[in-house]
Amino acid sequence: MHWSITAPWISDPEKDNWLEPWVLGDDHDFTLIASPELNENSWQSGRSRPLRRLMNCSHASARAVRARKSGGVIALFPPLATAVAAIKTLTYSDFPIVAWDFNLGATPTGLKRWVAQRVLQNVDCFVVHSNWEREQYSRCFDIPLDRFRFVPLQRPMPATLPENRPEGTFVLAMGTAQRDYATLFEALKRTDYPAVVVSGALALEDLEVPNNVTIKQKLPYEECRQLLTEARFSVVPVKVGSGASGQVTIVDAMARGCALIVTKCPGLIDYIQPEETGLFYDPQDVTGLVRQMERLWTDTVLRNRLEKQAFAYAVQHLSEQAVADKLRIILDELA
Repeated sequence: MHWSITAPWISDPEKDNWLEPWVLGDDHDFTLIASPELNENSWQSGRSRPLRRLMNCSHASARAVRARKSGGVIALFPPLATAVAAIKTLTYSDFPIVAWDFNLGATPTGLKRWVAQRVLQNVDCFVVHSNWEREQYSRCFDIPLDRFRFVPLQRPMPATLPENRPEGTFVLAMGTAQRDYATLFEALKRTDYPAVVVSGALALEDLEVPNNVTIKQKLPYEECRQLLTEARFSVVPVKVGSGASGQVTIVDAMARGCALIVTKCPGLIDYIQPEETGLFYDPQDVTGLVRQMERLWTDTVLRNRLEKQAFAYAVQHLSEQAVADKLRIILDELA
């Protein structure tokens, strides 16, 4: 079956790719649709004007629908999936839609929710990156739970870990969305461990940065990955609230063999096996976070075990090949 793929980061279909190179067999073929009017960072952050975002998504989605031939559409991220579903609704068409990376910062309310409930009924499969999101979105949009699939977030994986990973001289924390740096900063004050925090200004607003914390901003992705290889361990402090966040940071850390301490919250419990691939602490529990940080800072054996087991788990479950296998299963069901 033929599938067109629309995503905000596709600018050159000849050079860009998604998961399609890893889909095994000859049952499905794919066309990537260029979206020059879309910019992933701007429309996800809401910096572009709402009307312009709507028009740009509509244009990109229309191209994807035209390119599907007699097949279906895979739309990455909610704005594109919603636009494709709207075209299907308004044209009374019948073709399968897979809404991949269907991650909402917050569920809509009022008129937006009413419209979304009706349009999204025409999406055949929603792929989300936590089980918590399945239940939240099913209730919000009044769509059967079995149409929402949990597929873990994938990231590129190195073939192996370095044999002699440096011990690391600092604690690392990265990310902006829904981060709880207030709890982390209080814990770092009590431990006095050197730390590097990579985050946007919004997540640090109104917070007093401890003297042992260095703030870095707007780093290229390669520099962030390099920090993961140099840190002693990484902390992912997340606020428990309206949405799921932190999965990208967790999977990147696993892929680089960086031990993890993570807030125990609904969006992240699918990725960590306690004491096997990482450590949990309860939300806003400064004492609990200090305890886990002290364990990883001082216990080399524990830290090395978590590093190796997390990397092995990531290769088996979070690699592009592992997730492409799950994509193929979904496409087989819809073909």
